[in-house]
Amino acid sequence: MLDISWSAWKWNPSSLLAMTALVGLLAGYYCVWSRSRFVRLIDALPGPKTLPLLGNILDLLKYSTDRRLCVDWIKQNGYIFRTWIGYFPVVHVSHHELLEPILSNQNNITKTDEYKFSLPENCLGVLTGDEWRHRRRLLTPAFHYKILDGFMDSINEKSFASTAKMEEILGTAGSQEINIFPIMVKLTFDVLCETFMGKNAWNEEDTNTSYAENVEGMEHIFMERAVRKPWLRIDWIYKLTPLYRKQKQYSSSFNTFHDKVIRERREFHRRNAEKYAAISQPVLNNNADDEEVNFLQPKERLAFLDLLLKISKENPELDDKAIGDEISLFMPAGVDPTSSTITWFLYLVAKHPEHQKSVTQELDLIFGDSDRPVTAHDLTRLKYLECCIKETLRLYPSLPVVARYLTEEVQVGDYTLPKGLTVLINIFMTHRNPEVYPDPDAFKPERFLPENCIGLHPYAYIPFSAGPRNCIGQKFAMLEIKISLANILRRLRFAHSDMSGPVESTTMQLTLKPKDNQCKLIVSKKIV
Repeated sequence: MLDISWSAWKWNPSSLLAMTALVGLLAGYYCVWSRSRFVRLIDALPGPKTLPLLGNILDLLKYSTDRRLCVDWIKQNGYIFRTWIGYFPVVHVSHHELLEPILSNQNNITKTDEYKFSLPENCLGVLTGDEWRHRRRLLTPAFHYKILDGFMDSINEKSFASTAKMEEILGTAGSQEINIFPIMVKLTFDVLCETFMGKNAWNEEDTNTSYAENVEGMEHIFMERAVRKPWLRIDWIYKLTPLYRKQKQYSSSFNTFHDKVIRERREFHRRNAEKYAAISQPVLNNNADDEEVNFLQPKERLAFLDLLLKISKENPELDDKAIGDEISLFMPAGVDPTSSTITWFLYLVAKHPEHQKSVTQELDLIFGDSDRPVTAHDLTRLKYLECCIKETLRLYPSLPVVARYLTEEVQVGDYTLPKGLTVLINIFMTHRNPEVYPDPDAFKPERFLPENCIGLHPYAYIPFSAGPRNCIGQKFAMLEIKISLANILRRLRFAHSDMSGPVESTTMQLTLKPKDNQCKLIVSKKIV
């Protein structure tokens, strides 16, 4: 019988020899690794002081949800620096000129494995290299502007419904403090359900709530694994924790929801095969001109999912599993960032009534007292509204940080970043660079007037990332944000109970949300 007691290990010479050899082997490996070109290139960068084996883990644990640490590190080390999470190096970059060689690189388009922490288990949505390029080519035609214009009716309808919801809460009261964030989450969820999946979920309160809660739960898991408890990066350790069991629950819920939607949509197409038989071929042409994609009728309410199902007939690799993975990406990416942006916009104009007045005067000039929907022509005239949206996205970018895994070496300023390195692109701090944006923490929409944007570096403003792997849905997001805000501000006005108080706190997760999902504003009806 094998004796594994401590005394056996302590006095057994062969065991002691084996243990000594193992320790020596690990020490030797660490010695060689720490002197490798990879480590030397990383340690050539400035960075905060590290502890042996731990690196900067203790700092990250202390400030894991607070941007102040990053601000302090930038002040101390500059716009490019390195940190160590144990033996795992990360380089932080937050200057537009330093970002360009990374984001514009056609080969360094691989996202890091950490993104999988925020996705359902076994989801293959984070693709690399040629896989991603191929999938992007398949999906790009579904975001043609003619197709996006076909979704305007849905966005108008849902944004009017969310406005009516706030009016219902107000009742006969002249004004009332309302937590607007959950209303904006519901708005964007309903828009995505109808435009992406062809499913009207406005009355499905349970579905809305549970899906949003599951998304929030997955974001919590991401922060726990990626930042707060880095030892959970190791799969076998993570799978022993309650978090893993939670992830399996979320994954099961997501998969059930996605499978149901795909199954129902396939059945919808089966019943309407003749009506939709003619729409698949134009979508498959990546070079489709305006005439070729002019198959959408305004009231048909075709969804992105319809287009994916049609594309899948010619591309068997886009099976139901792959389509479900795309839904797993698009739904959270379309709900959280967009609802947060609309919320932050309303918060900022509530705190700055002079800008709210300029926006509402513009809306009055275009719409008067009418309740007609926003049209594509209207959008071209809403210049100041667009400036305010852009300034909101500068101060509160949907994704404050994005990451890239370098598949090849790249020269960034005076430093060489080696292959195999994770780079964190800090959009939040890039947008607050005083060299580009004087008084960077102030809300100044006039920064984005055409005459003030002349000479702006293309990587100084990147709310949807930039380069070949920018956000495929950014045009849709801007369309939804612009129409929704136009319709809301045509009927409601917003104020803050503490106009001179500090700026609202954020929750630093994958997206910048209001702290505790609370953004309380004083809402009142427009005085006619």
